[in-house]
Amino acid sequence: MVYQQKSVFIMSRTRILWQTLGFLLLFLSLFVIPAGIALSGARYPDLSVLPIFWVLGIGFVGAIVLLEMKPQTVSIELSETGFTVKKWGSRATHYPYSAITSYNERRQFDRASAFDELTLYMPTNWFMLRSNVFRDYPYLKAQLTQDARPVPYRRVITQTERMQFRWFLSGMALLIITSIVFGFVAHNPSGKNPAPLGPFTALLDEVRAVEAKSNFKGVSFRLNRWSDHWFYASRQDFDQDIRFLLRYIRPNRPVTLLLRESDIQKKLLETEPLTVGDKYFDYKRIEVFGIRQGNDINLSTTQPVYEPTRTRPYRWLLFYGMLLVLCGTCWVWTEQQQLLIQAS
Repeated sequence: MVYQQKSVFIMSRTRILWQTLGFLLLFLSLFVIPAGIALSGARYPDLSVLPIFWVLGIGFVGAIVLLEMKPQTVSIELSETGFTVKKWGSRATHYPYSAITSYNERRQFDRASAFDELTLYMPTNWFMLRSNVFRDYPYLKAQLTQDARPVPYRRVITQTERMQFRWFLSGMALLIITSIVFGFVAHNPSGKNPAPLGPFTALLDEVRAVEAKSNFKGVSFRLNRWSDHWFYASRQDFDQDIRFLLRYIRPNRPVTLLLRESDIQKKLLETEPLTVGDKYFDYKRIEVFGIRQGNDINLSTTQPVYEPTRTRPYRWLLFYGMLLVLCGTCWVWTEQQQLLIQAS
């Protein structure tokens, strides 16, 4: 092959944009959001959603990065002496054209359309080109496959790629096991008897509605001198509609809230030690089961109230155990790929 000048071919801007977005999502999952939770200024950060967020967020995005983005060819340069190929997350490497010993082309489909996928095999490496990623796909195919023979498609993997998969799956397994252990450690046994309730009186600073997607969920209270906590009365704990509290209860006046005695002693008076679940599962929220202000408002729940368990460890074990099995399946799948021995 003879080339008058170097020709550089880069994947489409749309594909680059999507890959950059995937990398940013992974960066957010790994560093930004956990750092935001840890540095939120709260006395105890709320870790109730962090395990599921880490496992699903990092697992989902990371799987996309490794399975979809990792095999992608970012750029390829053709010259007189050979070609230089750069795969996502790898260094650009130069090869002579004779290094490509075989290739396979197959028809693939996505949500938008059909496209051709060209897999090129070398003794120590492989790379892939797609017609919906490179505009000059027909030209690249013609230049790169002149000295290669067509073969049936086979899955291959390099030593570096296998090691990257192993590290990723080991990290995911560690996160999953940590989440399972955390679920058991943070669990508070509730017991069969209802929790004792007690009154707590303080000056009311603010009362507001709690809504989710325009649906009324309950009423929250802010108490003077207790700004580290927000007191929440759920509509599900009362037989009557509690929205009337928003109209009739008065800020800047004393209010008496009926709370779990354990919350009063642990979170407000601090006369009893907090458990792990108390600290790291929505520490700032205290549930309200009765409201009294003056002679006009006197409302309390008629339902039995129990101590919060914080977690359901055996459900966590079932859910995260299934994810752990999935990690093991992916490990076996990785080990079954034909290994390309890279030259030292």
